[in-house]
Amino acid sequence: MCSVSEAFKMPKPKRREVKAALNDIDDNRDGKLSFEELKPVILQFVKAMVNREEKEETLEDIIQNKEKFERIVSTIFKQVDKSGTGKIGSADLKSFMMKVSQQIGYALPTDKQVECKLKKLDLNKDGTLNLEEFKPYFIQVMKKLDGLDHLKKRVLYNNLAIENLDQTVQKVFEEADKDGNGFLDKKEFKAFML
Repeated sequence: MCSVSEAFKMPKPKRREVKAALNDIDDNRDGKLSFEELKPVILQFVKAMVNREEKEETLEDIIQNKEKFERIVSTIFKQVDKSGTGKIGSADLKSFMMKVSQQIGYALPTDKQVECKLKKLDLNKDGTLNLEEFKPYFIQVMKKLDGLDHLKKRVLYNNLAIENLDQTVQKVFEEADKDGNGFLDKKEFKAFML
């Protein structure tokens, strides 16, 4: 596990800054941090990183940047694929279509519309979508989003990504919690920060 300063390409904090941060975050003043105490701090780091890297990009910019497009579509695909099988069935596709429709103010899809979309995209006719079959649909969704203002797009992207964010924050905490007791003591927190 790398430290926060390495992960976010920040200057390494001084020991006294780490101690001050520990005192600020430790709400119950017990000298150790619970997941609930550290979670808002990790989320702040993640949001700061996203905001620092984010710039107004067009759909074409994203599609042309193959690495970025693959990363985005793979992340969304994994979130839509609730079972983790690498395939999206009609229930997962419907859930995704409903989430997007609600966020952008479109009418909710009917079961028939979901089945039609699935049949249209399912090139190998196995009744599910793999990542390659999902990509053209994802581009269609992005084109619909491209007409939205920047703020509305960010809200949608954040809502689509938030499901995995809590799991990611939990993993980060568990990796930093070397003794597995559910808390970060001063030593673990220093290692996490430095």
